[in-house]
Amino acid sequence: MNLRHALRHATSALHAELDGRFSALDLGNRRDYTLFLRAQAAALLPLEQRLEQAGVADVVDDWPERSRSRALLADLAALGAASPPPVPVASLQGAGAVFGALYVLEGSRLGAEVLLREHGIGDAGGQLPIHFLGHGRGRRLWPTFLAALELASSAGIADDEVIGGAEAAFRTFLTATELAAA
Repeated sequence: MNLRHALRHATSALHAELDGRFSALDLGNRRDYTLFLRAQAAALLPLEQRLEQAGVADVVDDWPERSRSRALLADLAALGAASPPPVPVASLQGAGAVFGALYVLEGSRLGAEVLLREHGIGDAGGQLPIHFLGHGRGRRLWPTFLAALELASSAGIADDEVIGGAEAAFRTFLTATELAAA
């Protein structure tokens, strides 16, 4: 089993739980969309900061192109919503943990595309900003991430460290959804 499949298998329950929490929201509705973005911000902003502290730019050289914090903050500002307090993020020690967290963030970009289609967000005449959900459209960010992950795996990066980083990232988002719902 390659690392990508090991990651998918190891994090499938966390992924399903997170998807389940967001599935109750109607993202075509301004209130629910704002709640969704605030939950995303509570997790993504500190997670991206932690990645930068852990040296993400040494792991993927196009990190500035991948980072979505500014896009998310722009959408919140367009909605007149304040950025929520950040949730605590576990330390990301080493390239393996960084790759694991990136797996979650890059995978969420694929999920964003699905959300845009399912909820009609950003369709012509749409009233909701989509800088965050639309970030990276038309770029090959997922395939290039997978290539970097494969290269790191073949160079001997520890699978358990990558999986631990991914689990930590999913838990960060789960914590954010709990706080957003409160």
